Amino acid sequence: STNAQSYVLAVPFAGNVLTRDPAMWDYMAAQCRAHPDLALGGPSLGWLKAALDECRVLAALPSPAVPALCALGSAEKVIDIRPVHARMANWPQARLDMYQDAEHEVLMEVPATRAAFTASAVKLFSAHP
Repeated sequence: STNAQSYVLAVPFAGNVLTRDPAMWDYMAAQCRAHPDLALGGPSLGWLKAALDECRVLAALPSPAVPALCALGSAEKVIDIRPVHARMANWPQARLDMYQDAEHEVLMEVPATRAAFTASAVKLFSAHP
């Protein structure tokens, strides 16, 4: 479900779909409380329509001829991962890294997941300065 309140302030850590790391969850909630003007609520119907329209347009285009890295958690529940897998399977210079048991926010996951993703991203950027 979605509403105007930030997800991390609206639901408890247990059962959330963003992260398995309670420290990161607490950090996100503290940021929302400290800076409510920066908190994100759920998408509006207008935003959702625009996003889906853009996804349809992008899906019809060829993958760009640039290196890319995509990260997905195996426990992803926020988005439909099928289009991500389809795009990445047809992107010659791209790599899809799957993170076991990770949720939606890979960079807000447990420390080992964050470190693995960061190392992968640094490797990509170092190879293509």
